[in-house]
Amino acid sequence: MEAVSEGELGLEPKTLVPQSGKWAGQSCPGLVLHLTDRELYRPVFWGLLFLRCIKDMHPKDFQWQTYPTQVNPRGENHLDKLLGQAHTQDWFELPMPQFLQTISAQTRCTDWPQALLPYLLY
Repeated sequence: MEAVSEGELGLEPKTLVPQSGKWAGQSCPGLVLHLTDRELYRPVFWGLLFLRCIKDMHPKDFQWQTYPTQVNPRGENHLDKLLGQAHTQDWFELPMPQFLQTISAQTRCTDWPQALLPYLLY
């Protein structure tokens, strides 16, 4: 996997060897996040990219789990509900360039201040 950057954050693959705990002495693949501009940081975009990187790095182990909550008792399609979009798990099957384009477009909130105005009381 190659390093990825979108200006505000860099995502770099790195192998670590813990010195203590359950995985002490074992080589553990991971990712290092480098936040370079907190004003431009888009946490939803990077959270989705982080999930995609985990899925790509561990395809045999990765699986979507249900996440039951009070408003979603069966816990199905939880990511769809969090993002307010249908079929979001399908995004993770797109080639990486399309995936990046999709999550960039779907997680950008450029009209938020205008959309919020009718609901402000003061």
